[in-house]
Amino acid sequence: MPKTANQPKITIVTPVFNGLEHTLAFLESLQKVDYKNFDVIIVDMGSDGTDKVIAKEYPKTIVLKAGNIFWSGGTNVGVKEAIKRGTDYIFTINNDVTLHQDIFKNLIKAAQAEGKSLIGCKIYYMNDHDRVWYFGGELDARIADVRMHNGRNEDFPNRQETGVLTGMGV
Repeated sequence: MPKTANQPKITIVTPVFNGLEHTLAFLESLQKVDYKNFDVIIVDMGSDGTDKVIAKEYPKTIVLKAGNIFWSGGTNVGVKEAIKRGTDYIFTINNDVTLHQDIFKNLIKAAQAEGKSLIGCKIYYMNDHDRVWYFGGELDARIADVRMHNGRNEDFPNRQETGVLTGMGV
C-alpha cells in the first residue's frame, strides 16, 4: 500500500481461523478505502493455507502464525506486533466484513476529536446496509446483560458515547 505522509498510520489487526474466502474478500475491500496509510496484520490461527495464499496475493500483508488461541488471543498477538512496529492507531476487525471506503478517514477524525479513547464504528448487516447490527451497547452488571444498540441507520445519525464496544471495528 502506498503511504501518505500527512496521514497517521493505522495498523489493522484481524485474527482468522480458516475462512480464507472471507479473508480474501476483506483484503479486497481494503483496496477500495480512501485512506492509504495502513498496514494489515492477519493472525492466522487455522490450517486452510491462509498464510500461503495471502503471501502470494497480498505480499505486503503481515501474516503471523498462532495456535488456536481464539479471537481475543489472536487480537492480542496482532496488537502487540503493531505496537512493536510503531503505529499511530490500531484497528481491530473481523475478517468476515467489508469496509466502507471512508471508514478510516471518519475514524481518524473521531479519534483526533476525542483524544485518548476507544472509538468504535457502526456495523451494518451485510445484506441490508440501512440496518445497524451494532452501534455500541450498555452493560447492566447487576444481571450480566448487554443491551446492544441496533436499528435503522437513521436511529444513529451522530457519534455517541457507549458503555460497551465489541472488538470488531474498534
